[in-house]
Amino acid sequence: MPSRLGNHHSSSKNLRDCHVASTCWQNLRMGDLGLDFYSSNLYVWLKENCKLTKPFSHLQIPWNTLFSFGVWTLWNHRNKVVFKNTPPSPSIHKEVIQRATEFTFSAKNLSVKSPRVEKFIRWERQVRGWFKLNTDGASLGNLGVAGGGGILRNDSGSWMCLHIHINTLEVELDAKVISNLINNTRSPNATNYAIVADCRALISQIPQDKVKHCFREGNRCADGLVRLGCSLSTNIMYFNYPPPSILDAFISDLYGLS
Repeated sequence: MPSRLGNHHSSSKNLRDCHVASTCWQNLRMGDLGLDFYSSNLYVWLKENCKLTKPFSHLQIPWNTLFSFGVWTLWNHRNKVVFKNTPPSPSIHKEVIQRATEFTFSAKNLSVKSPRVEKFIRWERQVRGWFKLNTDGASLGNLGVAGGGGILRNDSGSWMCLHIHINTLEVELDAKVISNLINNTRSPNATNYAIVADCRALISQIPQDKVKHCFREGNRCADGLVRLGCSLSTNIMYFNYPPPSILDAFISDLYGLS
C-alpha cells in the first residue's frame, strides 16, 4: 500500500486502498458497512455506496452524502499532492464531515415551491340545516358615503327574509382581517374593540354560529348590495326578494356558477 495519494496508482488505490484513503474511511466509520467495502471493484464500490441512504453518525447524515464528499475530498487532496507537492492532511475525514454536514442541512432548509393549484371560486352552499349570511361594506372614497349589505340564504341557496328564528348561522365575508378579529378572542385590538365586541355580542345570540372568510368572487351578491346601499337615501332597507341590480349574481350563485 502506498503511503501517499500522489503516487501513480489506480483510482481505487487513491480513493480507497492507500494508507491515507483507508485511514479517512476508517475515521468515517465505514466499518459499519461490512467487509465488502474494500473487496469490490471500483465501479461496484462507487455504485453501491452512492445508493446507500442509511444515516451515519449522530448528525444523521446519509451515508451516500458522506461517501460522495469523501471521494471528492480525497481526489482533491490527491491533486494537491501531485500538482502542488502539498503533503496529505491527516484530518481529511474532518473536512469530509464538515462539507457533508453543511450540504445536508442547507438542502433541508431549501424552500420547496408548492405546485400551483387553480381553484374555481364561487359561492358555496353551507351544510344542510344551516343558514348563511354573506356581508360586505365599503365607502365611496376617503370620508365619503359608507354603506353595507348582507344577504341571508338557506342551504338551498334561496333568499330569506330577516325576521325568522335562526339557530344555526354561518357568516361569510371577504375581509380576512375582520373575520380573524371576530374569531380570535385572545387578540386585543384597542382601536376597534367596541365595534368588534358588538359584532361578537350579536353573533353570540345565535346558538350555533361560524364566521368565515371567503374570496371576493364568492361574495358578489353582498358586494352588489353594498353598492346599492351607498346610493340609498334611507339608513337601512330590507328586501324580501333580490333587487334587480344583483339578480344575475344571485342566479349564478343559486346554480353554482362563477
